[in-house]
Amino acid sequence: MNLWEKLNAVIDALQSLPNALKELTATIRAERGRDHSHINTRIDWPIEIRLSETDEKKRNAEFKKQIRVQRCIAVATWSAFAAAAGYAYVAIQQWREMRIQTSQMQRQVRQDQRPWIKVSVDPDHRPNVAERSQVSARIRIQNTGKTPARELAVQTHLDVLPFSQAPVFPENLEGYKNMPGFGWGETAGIRWPEDKPDTDFEIWWFQDGWQKRLATVSDYNDWVQGRSWVAVYGEADYADIFGVQHWTRFCIAVTGTSTAFGATTTNESRSCSDYNSADNNSDPYEFITKSRWSRIWSAIWD
Repeated sequence: MNLWEKLNAVIDALQSLPNALKELTATIRAERGRDHSHINTRIDWPIEIRLSETDEKKRNAEFKKQIRVQRCIAVATWSAFAAAAGYAYVAIQQWREMRIQTSQMQRQVRQDQRPWIKVSVDPDHRPNVAERSQVSARIRIQNTGKTPARELAVQTHLDVLPFSQAPVFPENLEGYKNMPGFGWGETAGIRWPEDKPDTDFEIWWFQDGWQKRLATVSDYNDWVQGRSWVAVYGEADYADIFGVQHWTRFCIAVTGTSTAFGATTTNESRSCSDYNSADNNSDPYEFITKSRWSRIWSAIWD
């Protein structure tokens, strides 16, 4: 073989070298892939773990102990809740009793310190029925209580009635305004306990509207013979310093056959004495007009 042929053989060998390297690289990669697939292959082996009898008993005992502890905690929690609820109930009852006692004491103080308005007729000017004369009476107002009376308003009326007839009393103070010849008396907004019972105003016997009525001969004869009597009646409304509203209803019977002022007999003048009354209010008007829930709300937050 000459030199030229040898060079051609070397050239052919060099040209086939890249292909040989590619085949070798592919073979190496294929081998590596088979190795990784063998490593990542999961093998599930059946495994069973068994505890010894002693360990099993310990485990059960610990489990039962935890159950007992949880039950004790639950019982203690509910017991504490029940105790707190019982304490709250007792505290509320004590607070309620304290509120009731405080309210009662306040009412007693208001009742003891309240004003009392007394309305009377001046004994020096008692009603008298004389022929062809006006029948009148002088009204006195006195506060016999311990504190001032505020917003005092008095309505009065005078009637000469037959022996067997009773007065028709209005239901309230406003009712007197619809009667003919009603008398209106009031102070300057307040009446003090130490004020003397001086004469406040005078009322007359009216027939229609504001026309004063003159007694006739028949009226005089009925009066002196005991067949008629005079009724002076009315109502006084006022408030105390605590804001409590009060009222006094009065009726005074006078007869022509008795010198005893305010004397009553077996006739209808007894209804006059029965009309005399006074209130027993101890709560302010705003409290009386409140609903039940409003009172409870006020009792809690006031």
